[in-house]
Amino acid sequence: MTLIPIRTCVGCRTRAEKTELLRIVLAFQVPVWDSNNSMPGRGAYLHSQLECLDLALSRGGLNRAFGAKIAAQGALDDLRTSISMQSTRSVTGMKTR
Repeated sequence: MTLIPIRTCVGCRTRAEKTELLRIVLAFQVPVWDSNNSMPGRGAYLHSQLECLDLALSRGGLNRAFGAKIAAQGALDDLRTSISMQSTRSVTGMKTR
């Protein structure tokens, strides 16, 4: 029997299987989507919905998860685009890996 890790979305704060969430890491103080779940460092998990990213930003979930203030608006726009693309892939059934 294989146990599937459970993680909490830093946006909506609901628990889900790790495979259902996107892992976000800080790379050079910029939040990026870790598409292969292999980048070093602390990760924060989000659902692939822009609403969860918005909640994480407004409630301070990303800041709390990384222990640092996330303020680079251009980087957040790139992250928003990545999540939007991932959400579209999920809806159309395309593989991400």
